[in-house]
Amino acid sequence: MNIEKFSNGFKNWSELTETEKDFFCGDEYLPFYNNHEERVSVLYGPDARQLIEQALFQIPEYKTGVVSGKRDEDYILLGDVWSNKGKIQDVRQWLYSKGVPFSTMVYLLYDNQVAKVDWKFLVTYWDALAWNVGMAMVATDLTGNWACEFHHEDVITFYKYTENT
Repeated sequence: MNIEKFSNGFKNWSELTETEKDFFCGDEYLPFYNNHEERVSVLYGPDARQLIEQALFQIPEYKTGVVSGKRDEDYILLGDVWSNKGKIQDVRQWLYSKGVPFSTMVYLLYDNQVAKVDWKFLVTYWDALAWNVGMAMVATDLTGNWACEFHHEDVITFYKYTENT
């Protein structure tokens, strides 16, 4: 997948309007600690929709009619997590345990926008990024080797593929 094609369309956090920041529902984290806002950029419009389509096609779970190779799946339920700081931290630990290097650039695929962050940012701010997803927000590094789905029904599912088809 040619991600460079979309690179110029991403806007840095500081360039976003308040409306464009609506995907991030964590006022308690603002202003960001230690210049973390520099690690967020967002793509909107037709380019975002095209990137979402291409990114999802890279993930076996989302290819229509394609049976993936070996898939490991793990999930965590969020029903009683949202108002409990200890349980929010437990989810951070669960995400960390998935083994994705903190420096890995990941793409958060929402309904009509794509946020680009590193995995460490996602682990740190997962609750603010997943609070009001539409049907789902999918995080991936575009390799097709793994995907992390934040579903609106209070569950996070992590898929890891050992063979892609």
